[in-house]
Amino acid sequence: MSGSLFIAAPPGVQWPLSLDDVEAFLRQRFPDAMITRETLATSGEPYLDFDVRFPDGMTRHGVYVERGSLMLSDGTPADWADTIAAFLALLPPGTPTAVMVEDEPVPVPLPEGTTTPDAIRELLESLG
Repeated sequence: MSGSLFIAAPPGVQWPLSLDDVEAFLRQRFPDAMITRETLATSGEPYLDFDVRFPDGMTRHGVYVERGSLMLSDGTPADWADTIAAFLALLPPGTPTAVMVEDEPVPVPLPEGTTTPDAIRELLESLG
């Protein structure tokens, strides 16, 4: 399965992660990342748009909308699982989170304890 992966705060929930927080995380994880700050035309919400190069030499793309959603594309759950696990570790324990894959766009609550790359990969693969 390859396509976009979505990790998001459920409706009515805001994550405590600012654009600065996520940009610092991305720069630490991917020192050569190309990151720009943009604004959603429809809502005026700020977001980060980023391209990162993986060890396999492929460039992958992502978007983080402030305090609420992370979209990762151009890769499989296995490609992104380590990054998702590290991102989730930035959130306080118990922070409500939902996941979704492009092929099956139905949000699923992230089960408590789904924090390891393997567990995240398995969950995302089961959704597609």
